[in-house]
Amino acid sequence: MGSQRRTRAQWRKLVSGWPGSGLTQQRYCHRHGVSVASLQRWRAIFRDENTGVEQPASEPLRLLPVTLADSPTNQMSAICLVFADGLRIELGMDFRPAVLRQVLDVVRPSP
Repeated sequence: MGSQRRTRAQWRKLVSGWPGSGLTQQRYCHRHGVSVASLQRWRAIFRDENTGVEQPASEPLRLLPVTLADSPTNQMSAICLVFADGLRIELGMDFRPAVLRQVLDVVRPSP
């Protein structure tokens, strides 16, 4: 990795860019010329400062596709979504995506 010194603003941009990059930390860091340890350290700094850098309030909530693996009994009783800020939503297997969207709009309104 290079010895380039980055400003706090540059680190904030790097840290906030990783989750949406679709890359592993290792690949993301390699692409941007930083060490994984440095990225993790700055993530912890920003998280400890409660700056919201991991999921900025101005960034819209994105739902990602999920593939459910068959369980040994071929039955799953629920899905549990746990967000970085501690919000927890538990869903039965018969949930309707439109209802989930409405719930998320209530608990995380658009800015």
